[in-house]
Amino acid sequence: MQVAPSQISPSEAFDVWYFIKNHTDSTTYYIRALVYDVKTGEVLATVNLDQSPTNSRLFIKTLQAPADPVGYGRNIVAIATVYTDSGYTTKSQDYEEQEQYFLIKTAPVVLGGGGGGIDLRALKEFIEETLDKKLKAIPKPKDFPNMPFGEVLIAIGAIQRDIDRVPKDATDLAPVNTALEALKAQISDLPEPEKVDLSHLATSIREVLNELQTLRRDNSHAASSMLATMQRSMGDIAGGISDKILSLTEKALKDLMGRQKLVIPLDALIKDRENPTEETSSKEEFDVKHLM
Repeated sequence: MQVAPSQISPSEAFDVWYFIKNHTDSTTYYIRALVYDVKTGEVLATVNLDQSPTNSRLFIKTLQAPADPVGYGRNIVAIATVYTDSGYTTKSQDYEEQEQYFLIKTAPVVLGGGGGGIDLRALKEFIEETLDKKLKAIPKPKDFPNMPFGEVLIAIGAIQRDIDRVPKDATDLAPVNTALEALKAQISDLPEPEKVDLSHLATSIREVLNELQTLRRDNSHAASSMLATMQRSMGDIAGGISDKILSLTEKALKDLMGRQKLVIPLDALIKDRENPTEETSSKEEFDVKHLM
């Protein structure tokens, strides 16, 4: 009688067998085995055992272990019965039924020595085969274009060097802004230069010229000579006045703008922007630029 059940894993192959103990019995027998679920009594399989070709008293059949639905073990039992006919209808009175117990449970994998082990070569082959299938299922990436990584790295290095040259301390521009504001205020405070009033001189010259024109009509030669003399005299007078005005103006400007170091053409201060005219009407102003 079997003392303890044999443990097998789900789907593992296991043998159900029966042995005729009486070695003098030469009768032909037929052995059938039924596999039961011990807990529920359900018939899991019905198989006819085959007589061993090397031992006429041994009958055996290889089966596949059922599943373990609960996950923590399933007990089954295989009961073999001896029949005297091939139809498995008449049981033998000389031999009792024989039972075999099995525990269906997944055995833990133990690497190394101890109470069990695993075929490392088979595990290696399984892992390699699985990885090969997974890698073949991955789509191949598109080829990347050739990238000028060397030139990119050189450019990045140049940029880094330029960045390192930038001063880390911020420049304080407040003193510069203050000086510019002060200069702006000083220029704004400068007084406008006074305009030179030569209207009385122009009137006197105009009167003289009118008299000369009258004399010219009476005596053109004498008048022309007198006119030339007067023009030279007026040029001398105007030149003296102009030099005096320029001197006074230059002195005033130097006094007002000496610190600004400004250079102003002095002849611009005495230029007359009015157009010259040959008319001698009393309503027109007289141009004295040709006298200076």
